[in-house]
Amino acid sequence: MKTIKLVVAILLFIPFMGIAQGKKVKISGQYKNIQGDFDKLYLFYKYDGKQFVDSSKLVKGKYAFEFELEQPVLVRVIVFKAIPGRPGAGISNPDNTLSLYIEPGKMNLVSDGKFSNVKVTGSKSHAEYEKLNALAGQYQGKLMDLMRKTQDKSISEEAKQALQAEIKAQQQELKENVYGKYIAENPTSPMLFYALQRYGGGSREDMLKVLEMYKDLPAEQRDAPEGIAFAKRLQGQLEIAIGGMAPDFAQHTPTGELVALSSTRGKYVLLDFWASWCGPCRKENPHVVSAFQKYKDKGFTVFGVSLDKENAKANWIKAIEDDGLGGWTNVSDLKFWSNEAALKYGVSGIPQNYLIDPSGKIIAKNLRGEALHEMLEKLLNN
Repeated sequence: MKTIKLVVAILLFIPFMGIAQGKKVKISGQYKNIQGDFDKLYLFYKYDGKQFVDSSKLVKGKYAFEFELEQPVLVRVIVFKAIPGRPGAGISNPDNTLSLYIEPGKMNLVSDGKFSNVKVTGSKSHAEYEKLNALAGQYQGKLMDLMRKTQDKSISEEAKQALQAEIKAQQQELKENVYGKYIAENPTSPMLFYALQRYGGGSREDMLKVLEMYKDLPAEQRDAPEGIAFAKRLQGQLEIAIGGMAPDFAQHTPTGELVALSSTRGKYVLLDFWASWCGPCRKENPHVVSAFQKYKDKGFTVFGVSLDKENAKANWIKAIEDDGLGGWTNVSDLKFWSNEAALKYGVSGIPQNYLIDPSGKIIAKNLRGEALHEMLEKLLNN
């Protein structure tokens, strides 16, 4: 097995940085009753702010990974058909993806039909991961049903508010009854920091609460490699959390003009990370254009940051034209996933966006479709 340096155009991942040194992990995998034309797999995980990737060929339904690992870690494994000149083509289907906890030692994975339909043996960490997710699933199913009901346009505003209050209550119960309880009852579990992450939310207040919980952990947990890495990630997230100031940066437009994000100060601005090669981004662009056209005269604009490559500048320019994005500022340093602004904002998947108020404070993130319109309606039509 060869660990390779590779930049892959895959949603949710950033560039390879190197494999950690530690104890050996050996993964033997089998894919039965394959549904698709697949011949390769990639395994990704993030550790201490860095991204790691390994690859394996799929031969007669079998594959293997072997590398060094310091401690249990959550990984993503993707199976797909390699297409020359199209890295990552056709791998966005969730049926072709696994999320699992691996740990030093020997592990065995067996998928049947769908690649995601997997049985894992040899990882106590993954057994805990499945147990915790099963407990959370009891609440998540209810939450999905409630969220679907809020999309019903025939319900009254009063009924919608009641549903939103119920959603908030269910989310709080999920946090306390599943993740909070697990943290209290399993202080030495390899899932401790995963549970802490899930316990927290996206707001600055939630993250500060989790930081205090982290400080109350026993010293051996705080000072362990995963504990130190968790604290680093949390501190980084706090810097760009809702309620915090948006870090400034400057990049070049397609014509070479250097423009800073701070040049939009005084308006509500959607900081939008996207790329010409990103299918979900291109599908989302019409919603962004619609919002811009509706609210541009009321103090709203967009600041688009593309994660295109230097040799694909023409594709970036064409996408701006084809999708009608020319009404606002578009910038890029053409460094793909190493885009300096994307790294500063912790972007690990696109589309990703942040809504920034006129003072430069982040007030929302990842507003998609109608959610963006609803937020701008509240802010600009009152």
